[in-house]
Amino acid sequence: MRRVNRLAVFVYSMLVLGCASSAGGGGSDSPRDALTQADLLETNQPTVYEALQQLRPQWMRVRGPGRAYGTPTIQVYLDGAPFGELNALRQLRVTGVRDVRYLSATDAATLFGTLSDAAHAILVRTR
Repeated sequence: MRRVNRLAVFVYSMLVLGCASSAGGGGSDSPRDALTQADLLETNQPTVYEALQQLRPQWMRVRGPGRAYGTPTIQVYLDGAPFGELNALRQLRVTGVRDVRYLSATDAATLFGTLSDAAHAILVRTR
């Protein structure tokens, strides 16, 4: 009986925590692969580069083994067009961005064609 009570308390706790986190009180409601302008503005950082360093530093790391074509890079796309590599995000002010999305190398290649040296891509949409 004691085991059943503990299980019930655990399940109830998980439900309560799940509801609390989805209610928006504990941070961003954005999916892990996207950030809204509101998310970026909450950082009080001037550029998208600095906001990403604070919110999603894992997006800024090259993952996986090196490619035959050299060092893998992170490609940045601005409104669907190539914009440069990761440092190009230093040019973009948070206030002018609608959202930022992380794309795996496979997803980026599907949208933009084969990226021979891209580890993954970051898609930025402006207002």
